[in-house]
Amino acid sequence: MSFARFRRAGPGLGLLVREPAAGWLAIRMLAWRAILPVLERVVPMPTLVRLMGYHPRVRDRNGEPQRIVELAERVFDNPSSSQNCLGRSMVTYRYLSKTSVEPQLVIAFRKGAAPVVGHAWVTVDALPVHDSPDALDEFEPVVIFSSAGSTHPSNNIAA
Repeated sequence: MSFARFRRAGPGLGLLVREPAAGWLAIRMLAWRAILPVLERVVPMPTLVRLMGYHPRVRDRNGEPQRIVELAERVFDNPSSSQNCLGRSMVTYRYLSKTSVEPQLVIAFRKGAAPVVGHAWVTVDALPVHDSPDALDEFEPVVIFSSAGSTHPSNNIAA
């Protein structure tokens, strides 16, 4: 394990001692962070979202949504960076889908950008969990995945 990976694992390992449940969650998030870049290239997006999303047999209605969001931000280093937005959003979507909230995964493109710039984020009750709403104004949602993994085009897109 490289030093950089060990540093990223640090928050999960420290939490494992102080808060075992949060520590295990952080370690699972780190594992997804490691494998998602490969999966994003070889698995079609709808299939990957179904893999990451809702699974009725593993529902954790006592999960703490705010804690999940905080841990995802720590695992993905810089919450304001768009470099890891898809991975961070997929992991957040995965673990929020197991709680009592109903997250949505939004895939969007920057309006009028050349070259095309994409962004992904998660919403709960129509509010983004990692990004500020103002920062997302420049993006046009293309598809939204519900917590059950179903897709629907954004209402912003003309039919």
